[in-house]
Amino acid sequence: MTTDPPQRIQFGSTDLRVTRLCQGNAFRNIGRHVDNPAGEAVIHHCLDVGVNFFDTAIGYGEQSSAESALGQALAGRRDQAVICTKVSPNFPLQDSGDNALQAAFTRDFLLDRLDESLRRLQTDHVDLYLCHRPDEVTPPADLVESMTAVVQIGKARHWGLSNHTADYVEQCIACAATQGGIPPAGLEDYFNIAGAEKDRPDTTESRIPKYRREMFPVITRHNLGVLTFSPMDTGYLAPGRDNDPDSPINDLIQALDDAAAQLAVPRATLCAAWVASHDEVTAVIGGAESPQHVDQLLAGVHLQIPAVLLDKLNRAHQRYHETWVTRRRASS
Repeated sequence: MTTDPPQRIQFGSTDLRVTRLCQGNAFRNIGRHVDNPAGEAVIHHCLDVGVNFFDTAIGYGEQSSAESALGQALAGRRDQAVICTKVSPNFPLQDSGDNALQAAFTRDFLLDRLDESLRRLQTDHVDLYLCHRPDEVTPPADLVESMTAVVQIGKARHWGLSNHTADYVEQCIACAATQGGIPPAGLEDYFNIAGAEKDRPDTTESRIPKYRREMFPVITRHNLGVLTFSPMDTGYLAPGRDNDPDSPINDLIQALDDAAAQLAVPRATLCAAWVASHDEVTAVIGGAESPQHVDQLLAGVHLQIPAVLLDKLNRAHQRYHETWVTRRRASS
């Protein structure tokens, strides 16, 4: 694994300088609770090896415990970290038995939720404040006006969108130009070499090809910073997983393992490298739950896949989606 300090690059057109690996703390196996020595060890290892980018969200863990855990882990080292957190369009639960209440991204709602995040994160500002998913009601012009106020107050340095459509992103940018507001600086979205296994059963186009076709041009046109999550496709690409034997993902995994063997790297390293090979991607969010996995992913975002192998992986990726689409259409 690499021992050189990881390079830092500009996040879109902002003044943020970030590592190409972003550590997420939505820990699925080691827990999202505040008292989490294993999670804290991962965060500290990231800082020690030079990773400075961290992603969390209000919606991770009971009572947003992931934010509290990250704040605790970064205590005394806040100046070494670029923090991204995300706000969901839900009012906070009063107790564990309540159902989440839908909310709109109004200025007051965004500021109130951010104030709570800042207390949990033990800081006076976040570097990126993202709308975690659409609220389905707020017009782009209103969201731009509200987020402009949030940034101008100084509680967030930049804002952006996660899991939104390319059209909505484009509209926000256009509204900011018209209104004299602050446009979204970046995005956080799902992107990996697989990506079809969890798609809705009624769709006949996977999210990954659609994202490349619709969002990549927007990213390039407006120089947006981009965080991509789930390089291991929520575990479908993890070694040892028992996938459906008839799934086309098995052929893709074989192509990954063949390439990984030639490069003498773990599969996780290659998966991160494939995502990072796209110029549109600024940083890859890794869900590492051990220092060793951090090192594997960090090596991946700096690995230059040889052109011949990259071409083979791209063709395997294309075959996987073509096979998946053919099967979906045949069954619909």
